[in-house]
Amino acid sequence: ATDINGTYYTGTIGIRTLQRTAAPEITPEELQVGGLDQSFFLERCAVNPAAFLYRNVIRSLGLLLAHPEMAERVQQAIAPPRVVPTCLFALRDADDTYVNVYGYLLVATFSKHLQLQPGFVNDASVVNELLTGCRRGSSASGEDTEEQNVALQLHNVGQGGAMWNPKMIAQNKYMLAMISLTNFAESIREVYRTNEDISPGGSEDGGGLTTSNRVFMRKLAAVSLKDLDCEAILSSRKMTEAQEFSALLKVIVLHNTCVARIKIENDKKGGLVPLENERTQERVKGIDMVPKELRVMFKTMKQLQFKCEGLLEVVEQCLDTNRGRELITAILECMSGLTYLSPLCVLDPYSVYKIVSKAPEWVHSPLLCLLCNTLSDEDRVEKNDEEESGEMINAQSDYLFPLISTSTLKTRQYTLATLANLGPRKRFQPFIVNSGVFRVIKPLPSRSYFVEHFGLVIECMRLLTNMTCMEDTHLDVMTETVVGFLRDVLKYSSKQILFDLKGPPVPDVEYEYVTATFEEEDVPPLGLRIRWEVPPYVSEVLADTPAAALEQPLMDGDELVEVNGVDVTEMEQSEIEPFFEMRPLTLVFRRTPERRPKKQELTLKADEEEEIAKVEKLDTYGDPDQYLECFNLALLTLHNLATNRRNHDLILAEPKILDTILEIITSEILAPSLRRITFSLLTCFAEHKDIAGRIFMDMAEYFRSCEKGDPALQKYIIVCANLFYTSMKPEEVIPDIGMMMFVGKLAELET
Repeated sequence: ATDINGTYYTGTIGIRTLQRTAAPEITPEELQVGGLDQSFFLERCAVNPAAFLYRNVIRSLGLLLAHPEMAERVQQAIAPPRVVPTCLFALRDADDTYVNVYGYLLVATFSKHLQLQPGFVNDASVVNELLTGCRRGSSASGEDTEEQNVALQLHNVGQGGAMWNPKMIAQNKYMLAMISLTNFAESIREVYRTNEDISPGGSEDGGGLTTSNRVFMRKLAAVSLKDLDCEAILSSRKMTEAQEFSALLKVIVLHNTCVARIKIENDKKGGLVPLENERTQERVKGIDMVPKELRVMFKTMKQLQFKCEGLLEVVEQCLDTNRGRELITAILECMSGLTYLSPLCVLDPYSVYKIVSKAPEWVHSPLLCLLCNTLSDEDRVEKNDEEESGEMINAQSDYLFPLISTSTLKTRQYTLATLANLGPRKRFQPFIVNSGVFRVIKPLPSRSYFVEHFGLVIECMRLLTNMTCMEDTHLDVMTETVVGFLRDVLKYSSKQILFDLKGPPVPDVEYEYVTATFEEEDVPPLGLRIRWEVPPYVSEVLADTPAAALEQPLMDGDELVEVNGVDVTEMEQSEIEPFFEMRPLTLVFRRTPERRPKKQELTLKADEEEEIAKVEKLDTYGDPDQYLECFNLALLTLHNLATNRRNHDLILAEPKILDTILEIITSEILAPSLRRITFSLLTCFAEHKDIAGRIFMDMAEYFRSCEKGDPALQKYIIVCANLFYTSMKPEEVIPDIGMMMFVGKLAELET
């Protein structure tokens, strides 16, 4: 800086002219070389020359990095080791206020680049400056935090129309620091261990962070939520860009510092999974119901509920005014995480449901995820009927059917999960039935379909298990299609578990692609009957139609993947059908070696050794634990239904159900508690004379073969034996040495 100032003073006549432009009060005589003292001259300059130069360098760098075409070239030209020192000088060491603020802007710009993030996060000086700027502009400073239009302030100052005051500077630094923290927050928590749970043997020196910043980092999530002024947004007729941007930053910081510890599974797994520290079974009350990161600012659940209701009102207003799409998505994702931590964060689930009923399609998935989580609390489920919200019970549910049947996979999954969480509540039975959900629970086409759509299958199973706990629901559940669904889930989940445990790797399937082109003369109807699933597939090709005359014939089960070059594997029927009016029309289908069975064969037979096709671009997830959960749910549902004698005929009309259960009673996949349920289920079926012997023999064989039998299974085997032998005439009883050994083992256990 000294060299720059000296050069500026002793420069050429051209520079002298610039000097007078910067300080017009300087006389021509003073401009003569040596006529003006250097220190006196610099004091007379409104802007320090070195600061002026550095200010414009930093500003130009920021503008270039923000340029979509120049940004990559600038990053390649900058040596990464020099990025952090340059930013730190601008943040902390420069005397010019402009340079300080532009330094925050530069860090905010660099923060979105993953390769540079470790360098910033590991430099405690940079982190301290960011946290200080954020802390002084937030409610943690104890000062007024009324938001101002930052973009307008910077514009006015840049045009010379305003001078920065300390409050404006703090506000600008706050906004820019918040941008950086949206990308750095979680990493800062990990590197500097600012969370409350510090290991007993760990260091607590803060890793270079000041005490105030370390404390502020612990409060960052709660401060961000508290500073989110919903009332100011709702009171304004039209939310300003500054309000929207500020609110978005706070929601993202809240998400990254509080909700991010909920690990979201990847697309192959889907859904929310347990926390780093799983929720305990012990019921919590009072402030313990508030997520621990928020307790410093929200002392009661009512305070948090009030804030969450305000956020929902902001979402509703944004939808009504058709703006703030990014803010809507961020709020709903953040609230979904909060309600996963504590479902009671939302006081009344109906406040979410009423938004779903009028929301556009793009927001259905996050809204239904939020609704599903708000209904997952046991306290809410176990409320007395008098305490239950009448609005939710009396709400219309028939509009949910399109969301269950034809929407995106995520939306369908969350809708089913919402109904599953309502399942244990008797008063919601009409609500669930009127949704039409039982119209979509039907036999599965194949094992591949089971794997590809496992997210939908397991939510259907959760719904059936919850509902069948109440005998009053059996009349609605017991249909041929639902029983066929249970048969297939039981069969495919058991095979998938055994496949994962013992089977060889699944070979990749080489698809055969078939192209069908229709020209102007090919007028509708084309002759293709398409089943609109995900992806759509051909169910029939009609004779004497353009489709039947194709050079390369189509077959039942061919999956539609492209229409005129557009990928349609995840599109809905309403999105695809308009393409069929175009000419020329080019359709691309894919075909696997094991083609989809014909429609009339789906519920009658399936290939027992069917290979699982490699899944392409579908919401497929599932691991052995999830498949086992699905299998357990299927057994529990069948057990619940089997306790009602009137359901037996329909269940046993599907012989595969009994075959699968008897096949797995000796399997290692059954936990002791589930094996007891399985034996109890079989005992219910043993009332039927034609199968009592088979059930008894298989149960006895298991008990004989195991080294250490479960005494709790004795009563079921004895009941089955009684049902079997009492159904026989004395002359029909044939002595069996194996049976004698079984009776002897029972006697040993009794002694």
